[in-house]
Amino acid sequence: MALMIVGIALPALMFQLGTQLDSTRVINDRTQAAWIAQNQLALLQLRQAAGETLSAGEWQGESANGGRQWYWRRSAEPTPAPGVLRHTIRVYDSSTAMASADQALISLDAYLLTSPPGAISAGGAR
Repeated sequence: MALMIVGIALPALMFQLGTQLDSTRVINDRTQAAWIAQNQLALLQLRQAAGETLSAGEWQGESANGGRQWYWRRSAEPTPAPGVLRHTIRVYDSSTAMASADQALISLDAYLLTSPPGAISAGGAR
């Protein structure tokens, strides 16, 4: 009788363990993708702080992290607020996923001024 109980419980336990391992992998992938997106946003903010004027458009690239290659796409579009762009950064785990516009692992939206913050005064742009 005990052997029958073990025979029933062991496959269920193995299935549960496999599910947990898959969940851990997904969480790890999404965490690393979030880091890539945040790094791209930080680079934008550094470029802006260095005096660069940001413009609307689309860009894409690759970044290495955690021993893997990650693929990102950034789009910037005007908003109803003058001088503000909406930047959307999407990160993919493969170039195939990015090329076919599959679901991104992570998507990050940020709103940034087109000109460096010091270039805009209360009376408008300098």
